[in-house]
Amino acid sequence: MEILDICALPIPWKRPGYAKRGSHIFVYDQQKKEKAQTKWLLRGQYGGAILTVPIHMNIIFYLPIPKSTSKKKRREMNLGLISAMHKPDVDNLVKFYMDCMTDVIYMDDAQVVDLHAQKKYADNPHVLISFSPLNEKEVADYEEMKEQSKNINPIAWEDNDCY
Repeated sequence: MEILDICALPIPWKRPGYAKRGSHIFVYDQQKKEKAQTKWLLRGQYGGAILTVPIHMNIIFYLPIPKSTSKKKRREMNLGLISAMHKPDVDNLVKFYMDCMTDVIYMDDAQVVDLHAQKKYADNPHVLISFSPLNEKEVADYEEMKEQSKNINPIAWEDNDCY
């Protein structure tokens, strides 16, 4: 299992930007600089080969505690008693870091078949990523399950008794 610690404020994914110049509309990546910096940090910590197998991944986003928080609440947040239920959304955080890990950790983010993500509060914001390739038995089971799923006949909506 590999563990990477990105000591920076967690960054959520943003939609692409649009600019109109004359009669042309251009689409651009608003986070090009942040992605390049994050990839540089990832390359600095991960010295292994790019993975080409299915992967398990856990990501914990440690968000900053608001400055106006009382000492009692700050202690509770650091202990994990108060959940981080504000923006940014966990799916946007995951999207940004999964994009950054492409061509650094793995070939394509579709290789991540098991993902667990959490948001927590901390005095020192950072992102903790742990991942491991599936072992040979898990890969064989995964491939067998993929083959079996090709043989499953989906039930037509009219035949479904759920309603």
